[in-house]
Amino acid sequence: MNGSSLRYRGFLLIEILGAIVLLSAFALIAAPFFSETMHVIERAPAEQDAITRFESVSEALRVDAWGAASFTSSGPSKIEMESPGQPSIVWRIDGKGDIERTRGSEQQRWIGVGKEAVLDIDGASVIFRSTSVSARDADKVRCVSLLQLARLRGDGK
Repeated sequence: MNGSSLRYRGFLLIEILGAIVLLSAFALIAAPFFSETMHVIERAPAEQDAITRFESVSEALRVDAWGAASFTSSGPSKIEMESPGQPSIVWRIDGKGDIERTRGSEQQRWIGVGKEAVLDIDGASVIFRSTSVSARDADKVRCVSLLQLARLRGDGK
């Protein structure tokens, strides 16, 4: 056998080291993305539940405000709504962030929805807004009273 007919089989050590370096670089880049993806997957059900509860509170507040003839407030955590011929409806946010709606003997409770929220009155509407540092204008829900708007419109003529 002469030297020219020898065939090399396998990889050189430098080639294997190069492959290991490339795989290590990929692993260093991919690991944080994988980790964050796993955290998002873990948090998604809780976030979806929070959104669903917030929407439930908003819908109930809109329905109550729509038919209310008057609103009274005793601070940023309590609003009372009066409607003709109906028992008054009281919305309250307690110290734990639970929102409670009471109408006569009927009571509803949403746990943890109002942790960083307040209830405000603005003319013919109730505003349910976030007090979070990161809150924006989009972090509030305005619930308008049809009866109060009609009364304001009639007074303005």
